[in-house]
Amino acid sequence: MYAFSNFMICSNSEIAQRIAYNPNRQLCCRCVTYDGDIYEQGTLSGGYVNQSIMVLPQYAELQGIEERIKRERSNFDGQR
Repeated sequence: MYAFSNFMICSNSEIAQRIAYNPNRQLCCRCVTYDGDIYEQGTLSGGYVNQSIMVLPQYAELQGIEERIKRERSNFDGQR
């Protein structure tokens, strides 16, 4: 968990719920999970994002493919 000015980032929804909905109002605060779900007294917002439209995972996959191509080319050149 990480604490910022008026909210906490929590690793999962269970922890976020326990903090955000604490019966002792002095101990509760707004919480956000790694998935982007927001928990605070009176609300819950979803944070699910379709991974197939995200650019960074696609970029990481492309980087992996490029590295594999480089390895295969160097193996092929070494066999000549």
